[in-house]
Amino acid sequence: MTRIGTCNLLNLFRPGGGAGSPGDEDAYGAKLEAPARTIIALDPDVLAI
Repeated sequence: MTRIGTCNLLNLFRPGGGAGSPGDEDAYGAKLEAPARTIIALDPDVLAI
């Protein structure tokens, strides 16, 4: 069976990108961790972004 996943990157702003963006690179890295862990755990064959 093929596992298909989707990921919404609408709120993924780089530091200094305006409202809603993380304050620095460390905060940005932390913000990337949660969706990365979820995607890895789901182990999709195809990921639509």
